[in-house]
Amino acid sequence: SDNNSHLAIAKVISLSPPVVVGLAKWVFVLENSTLPGLFPSDMDLPREVMDHMTDPDLGMAFFSDQHARHQKYMGSKAHWYLALIATRPEYKGSGVGRLLMEWGVMMVDEGSHEAYLEASPAGKPLFEKYGFHVEKVAEYLEGRYVECSMIRDAMKTE
Repeated sequence: SDNNSHLAIAKVISLSPPVVVGLAKWVFVLENSTLPGLFPSDMDLPREVMDHMTDPDLGMAFFSDQHARHQKYMGSKAHWYLALIATRPEYKGSGVGRLLMEWGVMMVDEGSHEAYLEASPAGKPLFEKYGFHVEKVAEYLEGRYVECSMIRDAMKTE
């Protein structure tokens, strides 16, 4: 990202065995700054992830659409962007996502900013618990892959 954004990363680590079981990557985008890169070439993805992107045309369409929706809904406003949240499959349902979201929305609320994310239908209920609402549902591969653009309004601090 450019000098007009800030990055915050949270990890949940199991002590036995010591392993990262979940992580969240939040990017703060300053007013009138460039949105963070969403294309695979901008994300420094590991080779094993890139190797699984078997349809480059679909990948480019997907990331282009994501970027366009982010721009449409957030424009040039300062906001937090949840670029990534992930939990190891064997830890799903154990509260890891909840811990990551509680930390993230606390950070978002400190500055009374809006937040934006793209969610799968499986992740949508978690984000709704933390105040996000769906703005747009996009379907790919004849509905076999669905992505929800979600916004969380700024919370007023007193």
